[in-house]
Amino acid sequence: MLLGGVWVEDGVVLRLGEALRHRALSHKLRMACTLRSPVLNLTVAERHTILAVLDDPPPGLERLRKLILENPQWMLYERL
Repeated sequence: MLLGGVWVEDGVVLRLGEALRHRALSHKLRMACTLRSPVLNLTVAERHTILAVLDDPPPGLERLRKLILENPQWMLYERL
């Protein structure tokens, strides 16, 4: 799925949801996978929450942090 403008496999999205302590965002990610959503838009606050978890990424999410930080669409919102 496109997660905030970055193509991410559903399994990685599920792992990310498990790593988050933010219950609403975790639920949002799980539901997007369950419903097979092709695109999941994120608020700026949700992007910050995800990046905070990826500062010290859990196993299996190291590549996601690099992918996000290299993506200009994701980072465009980070500068707002």
